[in-house]
Amino acid sequence: MIDAQIELKQQKITVEHDLAFVGMTGNEGIGATVATRLTYAQFVATFPCEDETKQVKDRYQRNAENSRVKGIYRYLVERRNTVFPSVTVVVCDLATIAKRFVYTNSGIEIVEFNLPATSDRILIDGQGRVSGIALALAECPELADYHIDVKVIPVPTATLYESRTFIRQIFSDFHAGKKPNSSQTIFFDSATGLSRLTNELADLIEATPCFANFIARDGKPTVGQIFTLAQLTNFVRLALGGKTKAVLDRELADVSVYDLYLGALLQFFDALATSLPWASITSQQDNKEWLAAKANSLFCYAITFYAFGHVIHCMLAEVEAGKRQCVDGLIDFSELSQLDNLALDDFADEIWQDLDVTHTIEGALKVVRGSEKRLARYLCNELRIKVSRQLLKD
Repeated sequence: MIDAQIELKQQKITVEHDLAFVGMTGNEGIGATVATRLTYAQFVATFPCEDETKQVKDRYQRNAENSRVKGIYRYLVERRNTVFPSVTVVVCDLATIAKRFVYTNSGIEIVEFNLPATSDRILIDGQGRVSGIALALAECPELADYHIDVKVIPVPTATLYESRTFIRQIFSDFHAGKKPNSSQTIFFDSATGLSRLTNELADLIEATPCFANFIARDGKPTVGQIFTLAQLTNFVRLALGGKTKAVLDRELADVSVYDLYLGALLQFFDALATSLPWASITSQQDNKEWLAAKANSLFCYAITFYAFGHVIHCMLAEVEAGKRQCVDGLIDFSELSQLDNLALDDFADEIWQDLDVTHTIEGALKVVRGSEKRLARYLCNELRIKVSRQLLKD
């Protein structure tokens, strides 16, 4: 873990040449920002995209969509009446060369800056534009002198890694409810309690070998992954009583509550780790075999994950009522060891059709949507866990 963090700190995004530019300074809620204009040639040469081969959990933002890049390329090569909104970059080691002018009525200064070639930098909004413009310049070099507006956000650290939480939050704020999917928004959001809890829980879960590579933080599971970060968030909400995000965000602002919830959830996953054959999925290397293994295992479906959320809520309700052992914060989750007797590794088992958890449509066996509560009630009954009032409601 420590070696991986050192490697990330060393993965700076640098270029061949310094960039000297003139910008207007101002202040926003995050601190000082600078507005400038660069030519397309300067923009492409100074702000390369983040390495897309990095693991999603180590990135500062999502990859640029190919369709978006190609659309920008076509827009530039097929038309001449083009215009773009401003892009946003975060940079380290931005040096002030000289102050040229101060507007006393607004506090804005005109300043000459230099961005050293060795300074770490990243496009936090504009990866599609820089990639599309680079493609267009290769075909139409006469576009090199066109200009684009750039907002520059300087950070006081030597590397982006040291400001990663700040950077990811900017990305989340820019794109909340827009282009990224819900998992990506949760991953980059460090300002709200539920997102922080979900992200920390995902990191800690994946420290357990059978859960390694368990969660798809970009919302697009690849070989070995089972659930998305958004699904983990839904699980957490159900485990904590089905409360709304707003309510949980307020509760989780209390550090003692945050730690209590995180500890209980981690203990649940520790017990769950030895109860089902998770490694048969997470250790897969072949895409076809991984897909087949997931499809054949009911425990890999979201309804089962959400059913587990209801189950832990019932168990925590027993703790609160003094009917489940909890000594020094250690909760008795021993009943979960019986899960491997309940055919959760066999999607086709007739019991699931009998319970109306799965059904056959046009010859294909499929999950019954919204059946997680039925499944949770069945699991609680089989494991001798008292069903909560919330779970009794359809």
